[in-house]
Amino acid sequence: TVKGYSMFSKLLDGDIFFVRKRSVARNGQILVVRISGQEGVIKYFHKRSDMVILSSENPEYKPIRVDRNGR
Repeated sequence: TVKGYSMFSKLLDGDIFFVRKRSVARNGQILVVRISGQEGVIKYFHKRSDMVILSSENPEYKPIRVDRNGR
């Protein structure tokens, strides 16, 4: 179940979100990602040469940047 408004207007708080596990992600896909043992987050996936950027649909939420070392 979606919690919060980071993906508003694509996904709304309380929506049910089905996930299919994949071994490879493509740029622009919406993913469920668990970072450092936290609860999963639903974000757009963007891979750059030196990092991954996880961004929201809602511009009020800052992107999450993860470097090659997982930070």
